[in-house]
Parts: sequence; C-alpha cells; structure tokens
Amino acid sequence: MKKAIVFIGILTLFSVGLFAIGESGGSVFDMNSGARPASMAGVFIAKADDINSIWYNPAGIANIGSYELGFTYDKNVAGIRNAFV
Repeated sequence: MKKAIVFIGILTLFSVGLFAIGESGGSVFDMNSGARPASMAGVFIAKADDINSIWYNPAGIANIGSYELGFTYDKNVAGIRNAFV
C-alpha cells in the first residue's frame, strides 16, 4: 500500500509540468507578414484567401482568384527589419 501511495505521489509530481502553459520569450519576434493579417492580429488562418496566405495557411493559395503581388516592410525592436515581396 505504501509503495502505491509513493508511486502515485511521484507520478503526480512529474505530471504537473504537463499542464503548464508555455510561453516563449521570443514572442516579440513573431511578426505578421502583410497588412491584412497584421490588422487581424494574427488570426488570418481562417480567412487566408489572398497572397499572404502562404505564411499562414498554404492551402489558402487555392482560394486566390487572380494574380496578386504583395509588399510588406516591418521595422521592429532592436533594428530588426523584415521585407516581403
């Protein structure tokens, strides 16, 4: 009986980390590509039907009805710059 209680106690201690919500410290570098996805706060995956869908949901390319060209320039913290064509 004592072994079972010790085993359950150890199992409980090791499983606590499974329910912890992780957040990476680099989330400030999670950059949106395109004006429309950035204005939608990154929830563009459900409505990915333009040229920016390649960054969020590549299957959304099938929904593009015409030729599109997109330009994006981001200047972020620490002098980090991104440009997409």
